[in-house]
Amino acid sequence: MSDISTASDIRLGSQAASEVWYGSTKIWPSFTDPRSIYGLYAWYDATQGLFNATSGGAAVTANGGAIARLEDSSGNGRHLTQGTSSLMPTLLTANRNGKNVVSFNSDFLVSSA
Repeated sequence: MSDISTASDIRLGSQAASEVWYGSTKIWPSFTDPRSIYGLYAWYDATQGLFNATSGGAAVTANGGAIARLEDSSGNGRHLTQGTSSLMPTLLTANRNGKNVVSFNSDFLVSSA
């Protein structure tokens, strides 16, 4: 699976899309704010909001770095935490199509909301 990089990557039949809408929210090509999606529960971004302590701490930016806290970018405060180092997910930088990925080795995360 590849990233969508141009409007021609989005098609309805043989017709290329110039815009994509979700309800009343335009999500392509200028989608930048996850909080604009109606009913969004949570939004986790592998390029920001990753920290090495459950209370915040230092930002995790290095490849292979352990992540203790994933901040919810939706504004709903549904941050995820993991205090046990052996269960923490790790950051894989530029891993998929040049994008960062959070790799989970367990499914034990705690939500703050």
